[in-house]
Amino acid sequence: MRYQIFFVGLTFIIFVPYQSEANNKCFTAKTCLHNAIEICGEDQIQGTRRFFDTCDMKEYNCLQGTSYVKVSLGRCQNLPPIEEKSNKKILQQNEEMPNDEQDAGKSLQTPEENSEQEQGAEKSFELGEENSRQEQDEEKISEKYEDNSRQEKEAESLQMNEDNSKQEQDAVESTEIHEENSKQENDEEKSVDKREEDSNQEQDAELAIEEAQDEEKIKDVAKLKDVAKLKEVAKLKDETKLKEAAKLKEVAKLKEVAKLKEVAKLKEVAKLKEVAKLKADDVKKDNKRE
Repeated sequence: MRYQIFFVGLTFIIFVPYQSEANNKCFTAKTCLHNAIEICGEDQIQGTRRFFDTCDMKEYNCLQGTSYVKVSLGRCQNLPPIEEKSNKKILQQNEEMPNDEQDAGKSLQTPEENSEQEQGAEKSFELGEENSRQEQDEEKISEKYEDNSRQEKEAESLQMNEDNSKQEQDAVESTEIHEENSKQENDEEKSVDKREEDSNQEQDAELAIEEAQDEEKIKDVAKLKDVAKLKEVAKLKDETKLKEAAKLKEVAKLKEVAKLKEVAKLKEVAKLKEVAKLKADDVKKDNKRE
């Protein structure tokens, strides 16, 4: 007799917790409202799997005895799309299965055990409501997290576009500087050519002086030398003026580039502050809701 009582108590200890856990899963599946938003579920043994929504995942856990939990959709990117027919077949098979095991368990229960099971069912109902609330809160948090990640990506794309525009501006400015340098080089080459021509003229004048024997010819040669010297002085003045103008242009352009860089830095700092404020506001809102 003692062995029989011990055996009945052992079966009650083993069977009742398992049945209460299964009842909790199935109760939450029955009371759940479908929203037709696809999710990704993960089980420690079965791995990842796609579901039509959270209610579909709860029904699968009830019927198959699994423990799938909602995770991010990115975990199910490599999985094939959901097949509605296979899930419907599984649901039909499980609905058509007989309830012999449940009847056998109920036959072993006493009135006190039935009252305890009713209390457990009430507790499971309360737990199901709490779980549904927690899942809704988790869905809201995940949506907020996705919105924040989108905002961060948009801010990063804006920064990338600004950096590209800055690089393009720098490239344009560098090309302009190269063009100015090439112009200056051409001007210098022209000035060198003019100097060579002047030197040739001077040489010609010296030859004329050597060949001239008359005083009139010498005077003419002196006049030519004076004219050549005056031309050289005028050319040197023009060259100095051109160099000074080029230096002033380079200084002005460098100042403009520095101003543009400072303005770009200030804009970047302002944008980073705005992003930080938005994140802080979201965190405050989350804390208030919690």
